[in-house]
Amino acid sequence: MREKKEKTDGSPLKNLNRQELLQLLFDQMSEAKEQKEQLDELTATYERVKEKLNDKDEEIANLQERMKDKLNQKDETITDIQERMKDKLNQKDETITDIQERMKEKLNQKDEEIASLQKRMKDRLDQKDETIENLKSKLDNKDELINGLETKIKNLQEQREIDIKEAGNIAEASLRINKIFETAQKAADQYLDNVKRLAGSEENKSEQ
Repeated sequence: MREKKEKTDGSPLKNLNRQELLQLLFDQMSEAKEQKEQLDELTATYERVKEKLNDKDEEIANLQERMKDKLNQKDETITDIQERMKDKLNQKDETITDIQERMKEKLNQKDEEIASLQKRMKDRLDQKDETIENLKSKLDNKDELINGLETKIKNLQEQREIDIKEAGNIAEASLRINKIFETAQKAADQYLDNVKRLAGSEENKSEQ
């Protein structure tokens, strides 16, 4: 029975008196208070760390948003630059096409001017050929007239000899011969004047 009682009364708290129990309770409360203070401090530290992490997350989120906005702005800027470059290239193409068209028109005008000039030159050459043919024909006529005059002069010379023989007077024959030569010279001068006048008229027509 005694052993059973010792086993039953074997709890440490039952062996303590009231003062010791109060002291133990006080110590446990002090320890609990310290643990609570440590827990509060840890909790506060955790909250501060959590707040800092939340701040960091917000900063990271803000940074990501700003970077996203900047990237969007960059994309818009790049797109705008591409559009402006495309517009400039289109303008360059239009300018080049316009220059090519103007050059083509100028070349066509030059071709027309050259063709017109060639035609005018050909017409002038044809007129020159006609003038040369006319002059040649007139020269041929002049040669015929000269041959005729030479024949007349020859006939006159023969007639002179006959007249000298018939007249028997050298002075009278000389006067008659002089008149004949004067008449022949006037006819020849008049013919040459006519030929020169006609030649000058043909040259003026060809120049016009």
